[in-house]
Amino acid sequence: MAAKDEAMSRTAPPEERFAGRLATQTPRRAGTIRTTAITALAELGQLDRAVYLAVAETPTPVLD
Repeated sequence: MAAKDEAMSRTAPPEERFAGRLATQTPRRAGTIRTTAITALAELGQLDRAVYLAVAETPTPVLD
């Protein structure tokens, strides 16, 4: 399980990776919807990672 935790901390969640790809691509036109989507996806990825790590660090009897 420790190896999986280490891998998760090194690999960004899918939301963050997608936000990064959107941010690096040149948009066809300027727009706030794209910027909002990038921000929302990045924040969702951070939340995903925080929840994953919190559950991973919680002892099993507490979760039951």
